Formats: sequence, structure tokens, C-alpha cells
Amino acid sequence: MLTIARTCNITLGKAIHDEVVRQRNELLRKLNNPPHFLETMPNSTKLIYRNTTFSLNLSSEASDENMGSLRFEIQPMLNEMILTDGIFFKWKVGTSLRKNKNRTLRFIVYDEFNNTDDHAVHLFYCGCEEPEDCRFETKDDDTAECSCKNKYWTGDFCEIQSYPCLEYKCCNPEKCNNNTYDGSPCASCPDGWYDPIPGLSIQTCLDLNECNDTSTYNCDHICNNLDDIDECASGKGSCTKSKETCMNLPGNYTCVCNAGYTKKSPGAECTSIEGKMYFGYIEYVPPQAPTQTNATLQAGIQSTSNFFSQNLTGTDNFISIEIYQIFVTATNIHLDFILHMNSILLLTDVEDKILKSLKNKDMMLDSTPLGKSVTVNIKSPDQGGLCDVVPKRTDCHEQSTHCVNRDITQDYYDCDCNFGYHKPSSSKSKICEDIDECQLFDTNKTKNERCVHGFSCYNLYGSWNCTCPEDRLWMSVGTPEYPVYRCQGNHSYLGNISFIWDAQDGEINQSVIKSFLTSQITTVFTNKSFDQNQTITVSSLYVSVTILDNTSHSKL
Repeated sequence: MLTIARTCNITLGKAIHDEVVRQRNELLRKLNNPPHFLETMPNSTKLIYRNTTFSLNLSSEASDENMGSLRFEIQPMLNEMILTDGIFFKWKVGTSLRKNKNRTLRFIVYDEFNNTDDHAVHLFYCGCEEPEDCRFETKDDDTAECSCKNKYWTGDFCEIQSYPCLEYKCCNPEKCNNNTYDGSPCASCPDGWYDPIPGLSIQTCLDLNECNDTSTYNCDHICNNLDDIDECASGKGSCTKSKETCMNLPGNYTCVCNAGYTKKSPGAECTSIEGKMYFGYIEYVPPQAPTQTNATLQAGIQSTSNFFSQNLTGTDNFISIEIYQIFVTATNIHLDFILHMNSILLLTDVEDKILKSLKNKDMMLDSTPLGKSVTVNIKSPDQGGLCDVVPKRTDCHEQSTHCVNRDITQDYYDCDCNFGYHKPSSSKSKICEDIDECQLFDTNKTKNERCVHGFSCYNLYGSWNCTCPEDRLWMSVGTPEYPVYRCQGNHSYLGNISFIWDAQDGEINQSVIKSFLTSQITTVFTNKSFDQNQTITVSSLYVSVTILDNTSHSKL
């Protein structure tokens, strides 16, 4: 101001002022000590997906002569991180580090003169869906391996869920548990029924003949085993909604829609199937990893269906779309759907119409942008169809049939007979009739081969069984495809005895060997040197003979 007053030159006065300020700031900069991070700043940290929140008050972790002028920067700054008011760092650990292999997080502090200090934090990361699946091989291993303890979750991070109810055929599909941890997702058979071979992909619930269990059901009179009560035939099955019918199940019943109708959940109303149905999936490669879990995505399928229907409105031939399953893979978001169109079209034409409508739109899944990298696949019947929709939309009889996908002109599906059943005269029937195996065995005279030492053969719904005399125990010795039952003695022992036969001149035959074995085994089991307290009664003995011979004496 003094220079301006003396010279009346404002430009000169401003220049002198700016130079004085510059010299002052340069002096302050030379005298200034740069900021630095304190020793309390962590050098490393363990991060567990969904279980860790990493938080720091950076102003408490740094020191400077002028704390109010400090600025902080984080490298890399991931989309899961938040820096509030420039000093409060918070990281709710998600999936960002699954694809990012960098395991160093740098914190940088700047003062008012742009002097800096930085601090590196080494990250030990586990991105497994479940924390108990994390396994760090060594103390220096900064990325955990994922050991998927749940066999229905796979992928590098156990993040890909499979749905066992799509693979297993349960006696009661409404009680199938997609969230099972291991083994079969099927519920146990109802009381009075049993599964002869648990764990198979097709569950079979057979009537349990309690009369064979004399230790529990010891009747003074004749024991009468009761078959399943058909609630539908007896009128005890109550299916009162429009367009639905009663279907009997082992120990229970369910209500299913008539052909041409469907329901979205077990207790919903049956509604008419509109237009022509096409089945397939949409897959997106999102620009960023979604933060939602498969469970939260699946819970929002109704709103997702509405959102996609709105965006597809105006597409040629389009009526509506129903998304019934959503899950996240390592790189994609997968959506299974039923598409309703107003006419029969080539599958490739349907794909092109839907893809053209979606690929240029900014689609969202809840709060996650899906991006424009999209694939649409319409399935042919051999790839999938109405039979694979969850929950089920077909009315095949669960015990006697299984659903088979067909094309549009064949009403989308058919009900083929399970093992032990045959089609009635009406080829379109949703229920198959039982095969009376016992009558079949009588006809072809194979009863004694299938029910060995049995008292009687009795037919079951979809199967058969064998009743044993009181002094014998029931045993299954066949296969699911070719059942054979044997009534064994009360105690059965398996073993082997080896003999070295030094054959002399002359012929040997089966009779000689049988006589020899009988005498030798009798000698062994009647040996008086046995401990009398351990002696057992052998009521019958089965002997299988295998002859290994390399001499010229044998002419068997």
C-alpha cells in the first residue's frame, strides 16, 4: 500500500506484495517439518469377507505442526471404502479383493506445503463366502484358500451356489431344502415309510412293514401291515382353490394346478398360462462385483421380474417375463426366466428380440448396475424347460412319475413312469399305475429267485417286498434295478476257507470236493477243543467253491 501511495502505480504495488508473500511462504516452507504417520498406524491387517470392518481416524494416526491443514489419500481407493470429512476411513470388506491381487494399501498424508509421508499396510485377505472355509497355508500367505465345506457351493471362493432340488427328485418336493449343507436335500420319508437306499438322486419312500420288526411290534394275534392312506380318495385332502386338484403323497398329500394352469408358490392361486412359454436365462458381466448375496437377490425376484418386464415392454410379441432364480457366479450374474410371448417363434428369433431390447439399456439389479455385457439363451427341451422351474409348475404325480420337458406343440412337458410303474391306457395321464411284481414273478416262475427262503411276496405301491418266516431275518441282496431279498438265519457270518489240494493220479470231481469239504468243515465246527462258552449253533451253512488248479490231474 505504501508503494502505491508513493508511486500511484497499482501494478507495481501488487507485484511487490506478491513477492513479499512468496518470500514469506518460501521461508515458512523451509522452516516447516513434513507430516508423518505415528507408530500406532498398523503395518498389517487381516480382512475377512463380510466379517471385517477396517476403520481408522487418520487425524489421530498422523502428526504435523498444523493438523488442520492435513489432507489424506488412499491408494487404491476401492468402491467399498469411504473417507468421511477427509479423515475418517472405513472399509466394509466385500469382494473387491477377489479380482484385485494387490495386497498393499497405501495411506498418504499431505500438509499445506504438499510435503508428504506415506505408510503401507499389508493385507491378508480371505474372500470365502463363509469364514470357516478360510485357510491360510503359511504365515506369509496373504490370500486364503477356500475349502468349501458345503458341497453345494463351489468356485474359487465357494461363491457359486448349486441348487440340489433341481437335481434331486424327492418324494415330497415341497419339503426339498435347497440350503442343505451336505447329503440329500430331501426331507426324511414320512412315519411308516422308509428309503431303502438313502442319498440317491431319486428318493424312494416305501411302505415300512412293521410286522417284520418283532422286537417292537410283537403281536399276540396276526399282524396286519397297513398301506398308505390315500387322503385324496378318502376325502381328507382339502384342495379348495379354483383350478387345483388333490395329489396323494406317501403319508401326506398336496394340491397341484390343473393342466394349463400354474401357481407361483405352494399356497398361491392357480392362474392361466398366458401366451406361449419359453425358458432360458440372462447373464450379465457387471462392471463391478455385486455386494448382495444370492439369498438377498433371490428374495427380490418379484421386483426384478417387474423391472425387466417394464424394460422389455414394446418388444415384438412380448407379453411378460417371470424371473424365478438369481445367483452370482465368479464373474457373472445369472437370471433364470420364463418368457411369455404371443406366438410360436424360432428359439433363435426369441433370443435376438430379447437381446436387442436389453443390450443398449442401463439395467440395474437392486443397487448394482448390470452393464451392457449381456447374453440371452433360450433353451430347447433337452436343455431345460417347465420341469426345471422352481418351485414346480407341473402336475406329474410325484411318486409314480417324473417330469420330462417337451416343446410348445406338446404342451411343454409330459409325465414318464418311474421304475415299478407303467402307463395307463391314457398316454397323457399324469399318474402311472403300479406294476404288480409278485403276480409277474408267479407268471414267469421266478418268485423263489427273487424272494429266497421267503414266506410270501407282497406287492407295494411302485415296488414289492418279501415276508420272512419268524426264524429268519430279511436282507436285501439285489440292486435298485433288480431287487432280490433273502431270508437269512438269525445269525449270518461271512468268511472264507482255503485248501491246498495235492491231487494224486486219478480223476477228481465236484462230488469228491463236496464230500471232502463237508467232512472237514464238520470236523472243525464239532471240535471239542472249542471254548464251550463260545460255542454257537450253525443251523445252515452256505458254501461257495472256487477251484484254482494248474495240474493235469483235474478233468472237471
